[in-house]
Amino acid sequence: MPLPGRDVPFRHRMKIRRYVYVPMRDGVRIACDLYLPVAEGAYPCLLVQTPYNKNGFDVGAAESDVAAGYVLCVADIRGTGGSEGDMTYHNVLEGGHDGADMVEWLAAQGFSTGAVGTYGGSALGFAQYVTAKGRPEHLKAMFIEVAPLHYYLDRWFPGGIAGMAATVDWQDGMTGNISPKKPVEDVSGKPGDVDLEGDVIRKKVSEARYRRRYDKSRDGTWTTLQDRFLELRNAPEDGGVWDVYNHTAFVRECEIPTFYTGVWYDHFVRGSAESYALHKGPRKLLISPGQQGFHGEHAGADMRGLRIRWFDHWLKGEDNGILDEPPVTVFVMGLEQWRAFDAWPPAEARDVTFHLGPDNTLGKDVPASDFTDVIDHDPQSPLACASIHDVRAYEEKALVYTSAELTGELTIVGSPRVTLPLTCSATDGHIQVKLCDVFPDGRSRELTKGRLRLAHREGHDRVVPMPAGEVQTIEVALWPTANQFRAGHRIRLVLGASESPSAEVFPHAFDLHVVSTSGKPATLALPIV
Repeated sequence: MPLPGRDVPFRHRMKIRRYVYVPMRDGVRIACDLYLPVAEGAYPCLLVQTPYNKNGFDVGAAESDVAAGYVLCVADIRGTGGSEGDMTYHNVLEGGHDGADMVEWLAAQGFSTGAVGTYGGSALGFAQYVTAKGRPEHLKAMFIEVAPLHYYLDRWFPGGIAGMAATVDWQDGMTGNISPKKPVEDVSGKPGDVDLEGDVIRKKVSEARYRRRYDKSRDGTWTTLQDRFLELRNAPEDGGVWDVYNHTAFVRECEIPTFYTGVWYDHFVRGSAESYALHKGPRKLLISPGQQGFHGEHAGADMRGLRIRWFDHWLKGEDNGILDEPPVTVFVMGLEQWRAFDAWPPAEARDVTFHLGPDNTLGKDVPASDFTDVIDHDPQSPLACASIHDVRAYEEKALVYTSAELTGELTIVGSPRVTLPLTCSATDGHIQVKLCDVFPDGRSRELTKGRLRLAHREGHDRVVPMPAGEVQTIEVALWPTANQFRAGHRIRLVLGASESPSAEVFPHAFDLHVVSTSGKPATLALPIV
């Protein structure tokens, strides 16, 4: 199928107003930049809410929106950039109403038709869930890109194991965005004019942020963001504090038309696919490969074009055919082509069982004999992350099961699952699982992965210790993927006990025994189309 997206007509020139302050229902004022068509009139509005500083927003994206006949509002979420208040972790409690208030403010302005849409990815996508949960009357459509559905599973504790690198990197990266210097950042070199009243307010925001930061230090703390980070870091089981970061129940009842996008390998791809599968109202899903330089120009997608066409239909009422196109489009790696489906998971996909066998084999036939393999974990020498393009360095210290060379193509689309009968020398431990495509030259390209804390095998909201010496059957769900294994390639399953620094390293040594028998086999289920 052709590259998703298409050109959209550009009709309007742009003007910019910077540091416009919008009051929220509790009196806190949110800083935003408005990108408007030069021609007077009423236009549908688009809202982007970012914790990463509105001053760094891509003006090219704004030009595309305005040229297509929209007003774009880019806002610093509460406590970041130039906005008043304190930022917690995505403001789901304190300031959880801000997005809904911003939607209704935009709808009431003279430049607005009253129809508002939202877009953005990652944290900007998560903000859209929070906004929609406020049920603003004038929110007509969303375009949610690579965003988590449930922060516990999609970022903090995938499989119950702390996502160490991602959480630490994000927390460190946010330091500058909540700095007291950020509100008075020089924007003189950027297009647009600073609102005169807003210029006064942003200086007061800077001063107030200095004072709050210093006052908190008296109690041995620093920022409210740090406070929430530590609270979440020390909540390793699901539920409780995590409930407000889980939008699963809301998505099941959400009727707002929503276009979801994801990227293979991204840690939010599970959330993107799951959100689409659960969403009650009109919906679409597109998953691109990422790594575009590796897959070629044909692997890209015209996200701006798709986004504008989506909003043209829902905010302007244009019958542009976007709903006549297949609801699900994914890039199939290996095949190196886009493919369309009518559902997610694809109705065509059927789980086919592959058996792990003695001598590190992998195949459809049931092994002729039982076997036991061992994984040793040494916390002082954990397995290190490897490039997804070739994970052989990781495999050298892991347990590997490989199929025979394929005599024909085999295509998978969906979420593979691994079932393992295990014993553990400790009451808890970790298992890391990778699915790989092995090329004729020996390269082992990672396709997807999954992980599980063994004491969470019955659910992430409880701790059930592993019984000493007793075989327990665990199931590891891998992130969704789409790949065609070509003839001459091989399928490989890789098992390890660590992957540092991506995942937190289990602090104690242990041994895992994979104990596969005819009654309790070790298997890999592949969703074959």
